[in-house]
Amino acid sequence: MSDSQSRILLATDGSKASFHAAEQLGAKLYIRYAVDKDRAFHAGIHYGESLQELRQAGEEATEQVAALAAKYGVESEKLVVEGGRPARTILRAAEEVGADYVVMGTEGMSRLESIMIGNEAQEVLRNAERTVLLVGGQRSPDDPNAH
Repeated sequence: MSDSQSRILLATDGSKASFHAAEQLGAKLYIRYAVDKDRAFHAGIHYGESLQELRQAGEEATEQVAALAAKYGVESEKLVVEGGRPARTILRAAEEVGADYVVMGTEGMSRLESIMIGNEAQEVLRNAERTVLLVGGQRSPDDPNAH
């Protein structure tokens, strides 16, 4: 990576929309998937199973985006990061890699889902000490995370 090349932290849930924005910037991508250990904890006695499922989903999501990055010749580094609230985990990861930008998708969430779950993108946007790019739109039918 050259010194003039931007560093972008790409927070993903496996959808492709955020990558397409980062692709245009000619930057190194730090692909991160935040595992919400608090969410897994609420599974009670199934905590271990729930945590493992979230880790697996993270591995699959980061691998999909890394493969897409490789297809377009974009350098990337992927990691599944465990923590509490995903927004805090994303902000901490951005600091650790020295990201110039944070890119996140906001597609596919209804207003009700956003209110009930809380919008992690909004929290990142409010608390980031770097530029945040939110990529909106509807998920395509072939998106593996489409509902």
